[in-house]
Amino acid sequence: MGPFDGLTGANLGFRNIAPGSGKVSVSLDGVNKLISLDAVESAFTLSNLGGTLGVGQGGTGATAAAGARSNLAVPGLSVSNTYASGTTQTFAGALVAAGSDRTAPIKTGTTLPASCTQGDVYFKSDETAGQNLYFCTATNTWTKMAAGVCGSSGQIMVNGSGACAGESQITTSQLVAHAATHQNGGTDEISTATPAANAIPKAGTGGTLAAGWIPDLSGTYSTKTAGGDLSGSLPSPTVAKVNGNTPGGSCTNKAVTGLSTSAVPTCTTLTSAYTDSSIAHTGVDVNSSYQVTATHLAAALPVAQGGTGTMSTLTGLVRGNSSAMTAGELTGDAVTSGSNSVSVVKMNGGAVPASQASLATNASGQIVAGNSVLGASGLTSVGALPMVTSAGAMGPSAISDDGTANVTVTNRALAVGTTLLDGRAILRNWDACIAGLQVNGSGVCNWLWLGDSWTNNGMITEQVRSYLQTTYGNAGPGYFTLDTWYNTPPTGVGLTSAGTWTDTIDTSSALGIQAAHTVSTDTATPASKTITATMTTFVLHYYAQPNGGSFTYNVDGAGAITVSTAPAGVNLLPSGTSNTFTSWTQSGVLTPATTAATTDPFGGNNAWKVTEDTSNGYHRLWESSTRVAGGKYTFSIYLKAAERTIASFVDGQDGSSSSGRFNLALGTITTCRTGLTCAMQPVGNGWYRCSVAFTDTPGGSHTSTLRLMDAGSNVSYQGTGTSGMYVYGGQANPGSTPMTYVDASSAVPTYSRLVLSGLTNASHTVVLTVTAAGSAGVTLMGAEANLDAAGVRLQKIGTSGATASYYSVVNAANWETGIASLSPSLVVLMFGANELQQNITPAAQASSLATIIANIQAAAPNADVILIPPVDIGVTGTYTVSAYAAAQQALAQSLGIGFMSMDKRFGLYAGSNARGLFNTDKIHFTATGGKVFANGLLRWLGSF
Repeated sequence: MGPFDGLTGANLGFRNIAPGSGKVSVSLDGVNKLISLDAVESAFTLSNLGGTLGVGQGGTGATAAAGARSNLAVPGLSVSNTYASGTTQTFAGALVAAGSDRTAPIKTGTTLPASCTQGDVYFKSDETAGQNLYFCTATNTWTKMAAGVCGSSGQIMVNGSGACAGESQITTSQLVAHAATHQNGGTDEISTATPAANAIPKAGTGGTLAAGWIPDLSGTYSTKTAGGDLSGSLPSPTVAKVNGNTPGGSCTNKAVTGLSTSAVPTCTTLTSAYTDSSIAHTGVDVNSSYQVTATHLAAALPVAQGGTGTMSTLTGLVRGNSSAMTAGELTGDAVTSGSNSVSVVKMNGGAVPASQASLATNASGQIVAGNSVLGASGLTSVGALPMVTSAGAMGPSAISDDGTANVTVTNRALAVGTTLLDGRAILRNWDACIAGLQVNGSGVCNWLWLGDSWTNNGMITEQVRSYLQTTYGNAGPGYFTLDTWYNTPPTGVGLTSAGTWTDTIDTSSALGIQAAHTVSTDTATPASKTITATMTTFVLHYYAQPNGGSFTYNVDGAGAITVSTAPAGVNLLPSGTSNTFTSWTQSGVLTPATTAATTDPFGGNNAWKVTEDTSNGYHRLWESSTRVAGGKYTFSIYLKAAERTIASFVDGQDGSSSSGRFNLALGTITTCRTGLTCAMQPVGNGWYRCSVAFTDTPGGSHTSTLRLMDAGSNVSYQGTGTSGMYVYGGQANPGSTPMTYVDASSAVPTYSRLVLSGLTNASHTVVLTVTAAGSAGVTLMGAEANLDAAGVRLQKIGTSGATASYYSVVNAANWETGIASLSPSLVVLMFGANELQQNITPAAQASSLATIIANIQAAAPNADVILIPPVDIGVTGTYTVSAYAAAQQALAQSLGIGFMSMDKRFGLYAGSNARGLFNTDKIHFTATGGKVFANGLLRWLGSF
């Protein structure tokens, strides 16, 4: 039976349902006898319906998709569809554009929209290809897509154009050996030593890098402390042990036949069974020591075999046998008659003249005039003067008056140290250097002028400099001081200072080659020195010293390079307390600590023993140091076990009860508090350098404490009054490791030089700037501005107010290092005006000058030296100017050096002052006075 079809009379009509239809099911209710019809909706199609299903009935009201979208107000999904600006379209599900020939889902342009919502994307077309996308990561916040984010772990990515576009991936399994042509030594290798981008380095001998590819490793580098069997600092450690054991032992009169792994030798006495029966050991021909005696010789040993040719004792002048030289065999200025007697018949090849009234010699070989020994006024010209030198006779034309009553001798070919008639000594080294410039046009002649303000103010020195460099060539200004104590830089040198510098005259121990230095700790301004000069080499003289600061230098505004003046290490403990533990604060120990009867870690006798007293409590000693908040510091002490073998370190920066504990018997660290770094380095002979590194959070002044501990590791215990521990070298330094040990009480600064060479021959500006103060600051002496050219340099080293004694109390080793670096051919010492004002005795001044000269000759053995005393000045003292001149002249004659006095050229002060040679201070020269002095000196040198 199918669905009801209609009423026909009294009968009901039903349609038939096609058999097997799955669209409608018919069922009979067996209880109520009702017929149920169910439609299977999923099986209906449009043809099953009498018409389209209306929108109000849940349909689309259309039979085509376009009409359905129109009825439902749904926009089409065609790629050519355009939406009105400002409308928002929301899609559910996937948006697939696989069939489209192009895709442009995001906005494109060159200006990012001012506003955006998180998740928006923008394509910025003016960015680097492949990096155009911007993402809205927060409201109104655009973030550019990061570059180089493609690829996956374990793969090597090769990018194509754009960000990861067209990239290819090379997995590690696909890697092959690099082409031989691209390797060092291959055909693609760059054939130059100049590094360049992507260049393959040029190989040198043995496959090493060629010159130019190796970086400049000059400058200052921190050292590393050696460990294990080595002690000291790298790269020059000392072997303290071998395979962990202390080496030792020697073989006296024995042979070393073995060596243990600890370098302990095995000693063996060697014997021989060989007997030589050909020589009778009778004690006559061959003695018991197997030595041949004279008795064994049958005849005299010939001269050709090292003998004398005779069996008897030689006497007289012999030629290698028993006969004396004949008169014909002895030549030269001496003659003999064939006996032991020799007579001198000539002098330098010339016949000795007969005694003359005008010129003769006395029994001592001295030249006399009349009956007097030749002195300052003992020579009178009476006809020809037959005086002979190694260069020949010197007649009257060789002697002249220079117009100031000074005698000028033009023939100067005498031996070094020989004093000429006017008091001069031969200046062989200086003369030879000048001759090289005159004849060959080569070499550099360094004149070192040492003195007081007469030297420093340049009134004399600049006149001499100008003449010498104009005549013989300019090799640069040379050395000049950097202090501002009455300092006038050489001609052509500009010197300015900024910030705070403290100039100090060294009256007790000069640091540098001049008796003054300048120091700064000013990092706030910061302090600086600016030097401008025409030069090809710049040299800075400074002091490296414990706790020194640092400075930078730059040339012509180039990048600044830092120089530390504390290369030997830093000790922040106060001066005088780093190793003399008696000045440390002590509690529960015997005071003072005693010098220990044991060798210190460096082989000296400076170790100490700290002994506990009989109190019941702490047995300790401590010292304070100043630190910067948040800075890293290390406290260290060298320790060696005695009766007590355990030590505890405590640092007061955080109030902790114990920082680290060290067992000296076992060589182990038993405790190190969290956050600290403890170290225990064996240095030989039972000594350990124990240290604790920490961060000083609050900063300021804090104590570092060493505590003795008993056998039970107690820091508070009953002392015995005799037990103790050996200690040496307490130190606190910046950083997280112990620096090279520095005893702040005895460290001697080191004379240092910074050399900047290879500059172009032009004007250059060097700026020195203080960057770190340390506790000792930055100490500068002087500088050099040199030219790589033949000529003369006048090195001007003067200190206002200085006496000769300032330069005689120097640290000789440091001072000589500075003098030697200047390679002087001639040294002029000009002192006296300040001695006159300070009433220093002429003898005391001469003693100081003798010390200075000895130091100069030790540093520069070939340098000539001239002493120049002062002229009469407008200051009256206990001693006269002539007294100082006499003492200096006597010293010059005893040492065989030069001496020059300007006393006659200037005369008495009243006259020279009236001629305008002195300033109103009655001490220093005017420009005119300096010129008169310089001209006199140049004329005195003779060859100018």
